[in-house]
Amino acid sequence: MVDERLIPAARAVLAEHGLPAFTVERVAAAAGMSRMTLHRHGIGKPEILAALFGQFLEDERAELWEPMAGNGSAAMRDPPGFAAAYAGV
Repeated sequence: MVDERLIPAARAVLAEHGLPAFTVERVAAAAGMSRMTLHRHGIGKPEILAALFGQFLEDERAELWEPMAGNGSAAMRDPPGFAAAYAGV
């Protein structure tokens, strides 16, 4: 399991440096931890990216649940910008 502090740190590192420069060292530093602490807990780049992707899926599901499953017509449930954001999908 990945420490909760790593998710926002990983998101910030990914946004600032991109995937090619995404390193455990940068994420650890952004989270105020050491790389060795992560290593001792068996946390590497794959685990951090998996946790980040898992959080993304949870956030998307929470955002989309009401518009997809709520009461009323689709037009009534459409949050501002939802249709426009997914128009090309």
